[in-house]
Amino acid sequence: DLIISTLDYIKLKPVYHSKFWNKWSNLASKPYNEKISAIERIKELRLVDRDEAFKNDLFYPDEYVKYYGGNQYWLGHYYRHLFQTVKFVNNYKGLSFEEKYFYVKTLRAQLSTYEQALLLVNSLSAPGLIWEYIPEYKTAKFEFMNGKRRANSMLITKYNLIKNLPGESLSDIRYKEYYPKVEFEIDRLMIISNDK
Repeated sequence: DLIISTLDYIKLKPVYHSKFWNKWSNLASKPYNEKISAIERIKELRLVDRDEAFKNDLFYPDEYVKYYGGNQYWLGHYYRHLFQTVKFVNNYKGLSFEEKYFYVKTLRAQLSTYEQALLLVNSLSAPGLIWEYIPEYKTAKFEFMNGKRRANSMLITKYNLIKNLPGESLSDIRYKEYYPKVEFEIDRLMIISNDK
């Protein structure tokens, strides 16, 4: 899957002073048409295979310092708690979708713009893929049911959890490239202003 591979590729980026920077820089500077083979280059950057069961995961020595790393200690519990709360409401059978949406919308209203921006970044990190790209759901025997269950568990899109982000991007992360079905508030405002 190209999106997952691209996310894996991005999360490999080391800090500039790291001894891994040159290898990353050489891979990242290859022409765009070659980046389709990023999956193969991700394998080149794999430094340690710790276990046969995790051959498709990316591992690094302890001294590896990632460009997009370092705040999990401070923020991890916050986003885990947020995820569990949204998941609980989503899975609660005694509520209609409208009621679930209302409760999650109320929770979203408690998030500042910066917290929503960090939720976006968290959802694109390895631990955060569970929000949308690798959602948790109970598998069924029939594939069509799995598709519905997967869609039902894609929490950021289902509840528009990052809809209040301003503009179109955060640094170089263009929201709609990752979440094209979220009903961003900025889109609604643009429609209203175009109607005038």
